[in-house]
Amino acid sequence: MMEHAKSGLLVVAVGFLSLGIWGCGADTDAANVPLDAGEPTAQSERIVVYTCFDGNDYEICAVNQDGTGHRQLTNNGFDDQAPSINASGTIAYQCNTMICVMNTEGKNMKAISKRKTREVRSPDINNNGIVVYECRPYAATRPEICAVDLNTKEELRLTLNGAVALAPQINDNDIVTFRCEVDYTFQICAVNANGTDQRQLSGGDASTWHPVINNDDRVAYVCSTPHGQQVCAVNADGGGAQVLTSERIVDPGISINNLGEIAFVCSYEFKEICIVNSDGGNLRRVTDRLSNSVAPSLSDRGMLAYVCRDDDDEICVMRIDGSGFARITENEAYDARPDLN
Repeated sequence: MMEHAKSGLLVVAVGFLSLGIWGCGADTDAANVPLDAGEPTAQSERIVVYTCFDGNDYEICAVNQDGTGHRQLTNNGFDDQAPSINASGTIAYQCNTMICVMNTEGKNMKAISKRKTREVRSPDINNNGIVVYECRPYAATRPEICAVDLNTKEELRLTLNGAVALAPQINDNDIVTFRCEVDYTFQICAVNANGTDQRQLSGGDASTWHPVINNDDRVAYVCSTPHGQQVCAVNADGGGAQVLTSERIVDPGISINNLGEIAFVCSYEFKEICIVNSDGGNLRRVTDRLSNSVAPSLSDRGMLAYVCRDDDDEICVMRIDGSGFARITENEAYDARPDLN
């Protein structure tokens, strides 16, 4: 059982920023394009988006989960990376020094982050149409967490305490979890998407990595223990803290779905994908490929997408019961960071 830190809570103020909207690669009027969360569609529910290399720079690509419908969604002279897709098919991604959104056909492309923000990265979008991301305004010396509501186009700066804040993830209850700097270590924190009630969820002298959160408000993350890096979990209110695994983790990539299943990279002869329930039960390995498997992404339908490193970095999918394996990209270029919904 992990010890929950009851002290050292961070103090936060909410900065309300006026939102500027610009086209991503072109000047367009975002007010004319609806970007609400909408209802899930059959197509968007079965899409894998990922970072691809087109020979010149990094772009955003998409493919159906059955391996059909390959398409490059962006094509410009700068890097596009780190896509996140919600159930209605809105994709948020890092476009050069901005955060942009588009649909699964690469249309309705808009920049949503402020032009005065000098650095942004690591976007995540929920089904309510709220995008969270790391931001570094010109007046700030360290990265913070920002959010944009695509329905109201309001932009908020969620952390304003001077500490480093990284890797935000948001659930459909509009709770944001992220890595927060506390006493020279990185812990797990949470804050509401309106900037209220920031709290520290983990504690101790060792750092933590890559928090993810599901709609049961269960937060999973990689934690340091005397037995190496493990998967830990805690509720978004700070209760229910647990170390879930006893096997050494070799990569901080982790994913959680709304069924309470957590996928992570585990160490065998090669890097493999393992799954454990958020209460620590039913730990099992689901890949056995004689090659490295990293960067898992889980869906609520029991599908898993990940990077399978055979001859090249490709995107593979399978069911979490081990069936239905397919390599859905096949090229000599770099493919990374899949996300499916």
